[in-house]
Amino acid sequence: RRAALLGAAALALAAPAPARAGLFGGPSPEELDAQYVKETEEFIAVIRACIEGGDPLVFRDASRNWLGAWRGRSGGPPGRGKSYLELANAANILGGHYAFSGEIDTMKQKDMDNLVMYTAAAEKALKKGI
Repeated sequence: RRAALLGAAALALAAPAPARAGLFGGPSPEELDAQYVKETEEFIAVIRACIEGGDPLVFRDASRNWLGAWRGRSGGPPGRGKSYLELANAANILGGHYAFSGEIDTMKQKDMDNLVMYTAAAEKALKKGI
């Protein structure tokens, strides 16, 4: 009986643990991807609100949070580089405009077109899973 319990305990301890993304039990790749999608969709909504005349301070805080969270991961979770780069380009256009020109209604049409194009491309890439 004791041998059976020891054998079962040894087998339970020897079972492989699920793979984790971080060294010390960080989120799994699936959890990280789901978090990336959620935060990216929220950031796209902030950019769209700013295009419609939203608060630049909301954009500033959201861009710092999103870019800071995903920049160090080489463009988001593995396989998500396209959506990251497209949205980072859109954030750079909008952030640069706010820093040097002010309100969104003074944005050049070329910059507005590029902002809309990069945002749409990021949404499309996000839906494709890239």
